[in-house]
Order: sequence, then structure tokens, then C-alpha cells
Amino acid sequence: MAGTSVAFSPCQITGFFRIHDGFKDANRIGSTGTGICVEQGVTTRVTLNPSSHRKDLILLNGRPLERAVVSRIVLRKFREKVGTFSARVSHSSELPVGCGYGTSGAGALSLAFATNENLGQPLKRLEAAQIAHVAEVEARTGLGTVASEFTGGVVVRLKPGAPGIGSTQRFRFGQESRVVSGSFGPFRKTRVLGNVSLSDRVNSCAENLVSRFLQKPDSERFVKLSRRFTECLSLKSARLDHAMRYLASQGFMSSMMMLGESLFCLVDEESVGKASKALAEARLKPVVSKVAYRGARLV
Repeated sequence: MAGTSVAFSPCQITGFFRIHDGFKDANRIGSTGTGICVEQGVTTRVTLNPSSHRKDLILLNGRPLERAVVSRIVLRKFREKVGTFSARVSHSSELPVGCGYGTSGAGALSLAFATNENLGQPLKRLEAAQIAHVAEVEARTGLGTVASEFTGGVVVRLKPGAPGIGSTQRFRFGQESRVVSGSFGPFRKTRVLGNVSLSDRVNSCAENLVSRFLQKPDSERFVKLSRRFTECLSLKSARLDHAMRYLASQGFMSSMMMLGESLFCLVDEESVGKASKALAEARLKPVVSKVAYRGARLV
């Protein structure tokens, strides 16, 4: 335990997913589906000190994080393996929390990598990533986000579970592809991930979407299938529905980000300005992203 270790994880937007939670082992619980990693993400700085007291300070963008459930689970899992220490954790997120950008998973993954580095790498990279995945599962903040952010790129989750246990396949869209997104605010994931009837609906709506995407894994098919999932799920708010309809009137198919009161569309570089203007006119603050083809890593 010396100095400060730093890690970064890209954020990720999920277009459609299917829940697989019928396992006792949290490493096997997860989701299948498709998402796209974006260049903006979460950077986590970790300073550890030997201590008989578990006294942690966890910050998000410079302020104490009141409900740091996921981060505390990650730290607890490391303590179970290496012993007690105190931690100062500083998460810096470029994107809003709870809005469908996968910031929780990115925070967990970057924290796990930075903590493992600070401890002298007692765990393999995959094992550290598995701690992040389990933390998300236990907190009910995500199921497949960590697996996607670990991989990077356009990610199809073929088999549920943590990195090294589940299975993913990575694709590339065109070099000029840009993700243009915006959010009205947070969406409580536990509303879906902890609700049996809604989970059943998620799984019904997601049936065959992965296989259909794999038949033609391009950006147009991704957004189209994501929109089909969104319409089937019927979770979008009236104002999000209005914004999506407005974007369609301007020539941009969009879909809801899973899970947030947020939308995204995929455009070429020349259309970024027009798409951003359409989002602004729909009263959303546009976020423009390149696809992040590198997954989480130490920095």
C-alpha cells in the first residue's frame, strides 16, 4: 500500500438486454444483450493505508458520495481477501449518474483495478473485474455493464456472468460513427432489476434480439432493435417519448438508454451538429461520444 493508484473505465450504453438471475453464484448472474462503450467514463483514484479500522472516504466529483453502496461492496470484497485497510476513493465521472450511461459499473471496475494495483496486485485482472461485477449484482445497480466495460467497443453479451465467466463478442461500427445522447434524469434500476413481473417483461421483449443483431451487426440494426425493445418495454416517460418522436421528425432514429430517462442515436461525423441541435430543441443537453474500443485499464 503506497501512493495513489488510478484506473479508468469507459461508460456504456445498453440498447437491449435479457436478465439471467437464476443462479446462487453472483459471478454467474448477469445479462445477455448488446451495448456500446463510449469514450467518456469514470476515473478512480485510490489511496490505501494499513489500519485496524475500516474508515473510508468515498468522493464523487470532489464531494462525499452519500450512498456509496457499490464502492463499499468492492472495498469489502478486497478486505475479505487481504485484510483490513482504510481507503480514500475519489471517483470522477464525466457523465451523469443513474441515467443509463453505466457509471456505476465504470466506478466499480475502475475502483477494483486501482485497489488491486495499490495492494500490489494480489488478484489477477479478471478476478478484480469479477469483484466489480459481483458488487453491481449485490447492489442491484447492473447485471452486464461491467462485462461490457471490461471488453470495450460494441459488445454483445452472449453468455451471462462476470468477466472470465460470461462470454462477450466485440464488434466495430464505422470509424466515423458517433453516439449522440442526452438525459432528463436518473431512473431507479431496482424498479426493474428487483421486480419479478417487470423482469419477465424485459426477458419477453428481449427474445431473439441478440441473434437478430448478430445476423447484421451494424449501427442501424443496433438502434432499430434497441428501439423495438424500448417500445415493447413501455418504460419511457412522456417527455422522453416526445423527444424521441421529435428526433424522428428530424431524420434520427433514437432509443431509450437502459436504464435511464435518456436517449441515444448513432450518426456519422457529418450529422453530429444536426443531431445535437435536435436534442437541444427537445430540451436535452447533447453529449457527443466516440466509441471506446479500449476497455477499463490502469492509467
